[in-house]
Amino acid sequence: MKIIFTKLLIKTLKKQLAFCIVLLISVNALAQVTATEDFENEATANATTSHIFSESGISFSTDLTFQKFVTTFGYNNSTSYIQVNGNTVAKTITIQNASTSFKINSFAGYVATQTNGNGATNGAITFVGTLVGGSTVTATVNVASTGVVPGGQTREANMMVNGLNFAGTPLDGVYMTSLSVSTSATVQYAQLDHISFTTQAVVTNQFSISDVSQNEGNSSTSNFTFTVTRSNNTAASSVQVQSSNGTATSGSDYTAFPPTTVSFTVGGALTQTVNVVVNGDVSVEPNETFTMTLSNPSGGVLLDATGTGTIIDDDAINEPFDDETHQTSTFTQSGNAFQTTGKLLVKNAGNFGQGGTSGYASSTEP
Repeated sequence: MKIIFTKLLIKTLKKQLAFCIVLLISVNALAQVTATEDFENEATANATTSHIFSESGISFSTDLTFQKFVTTFGYNNSTSYIQVNGNTVAKTITIQNASTSFKINSFAGYVATQTNGNGATNGAITFVGTLVGGSTVTATVNVASTGVVPGGQTREANMMVNGLNFAGTPLDGVYMTSLSVSTSATVQYAQLDHISFTTQAVVTNQFSISDVSQNEGNSSTSNFTFTVTRSNNTAASSVQVQSSNGTATSGSDYTAFPPTTVSFTVGGALTQTVNVVVNGDVSVEPNETFTMTLSNPSGGVLLDATGTGTIIDDDAINEPFDDETHQTSTFTQSGNAFQTTGKLLVKNAGNFGQGGTSGYASSTEP
């Protein structure tokens, strides 16, 4: 008995330990990290092929050339930095941590007119960020290695400019999975250092559409407004929506909604609406439905892909009894059959009905 209990206890502890490890990993993956990469502690020096650099547990791969010199060309007179030269191919920085994106808070930079870094100048570096959904955003940042330095920035004796950022550009505050860097015909060399970044877990964008239920109306038309929702706005995304018949028929009950793409922008609204035109009438009929379906998501997945539109019939039945059989206990109106009980009977004689008509229902005393 003691042995069995001991084995059971060990098994239980192992399960709890495994759960704690999984929980720790999950929490770690979701944790936000803000750090600054100065390249001083990186092992790969003067690498011109793809290589890895890491800071505070966050790893990146890049094909930007990593330089480590005796001379102090980097930020704060450091000897290490990354660079891109020539204007033919963009170089890229890609985050390696699973399900993690990053944004750039600030960085230091230097630009020159010659591919060897000589000829300091005042010119722009082009950045293209790849967002979680796969779309791209482009921004240019001007680096005043010569000339007037803008407010909020400083320039060192080695002409490295500090305090550069994406403020006022489409990449301001945007989380991405990779960032490419390129120069131009006038800026043949760019150097980056002291890169401050923040990470966040990649949250899968999910699309859903609401249900709508409202009265049909007796005339004209009315809009049934459906709300299309996405779960986050860190990337541009889109989804297609269209209608299909249920018990309601397009053309007579409502106007068919053709396949339409609903587009969302980076940092924009989480919801958008689409309207379906419903036709009013005075026909007495059951409630009718049609379906709005989401499909072809881009930059997200489908969570609730169908929305039901319920057209509530609000037409009343009026029975004047003028066309019913005299002295009967059954009558019909607008396709609906009724049965009286006891001594309540249909009468269709004389002019005792409403407005002097002949139809009515009456009951004699027991």
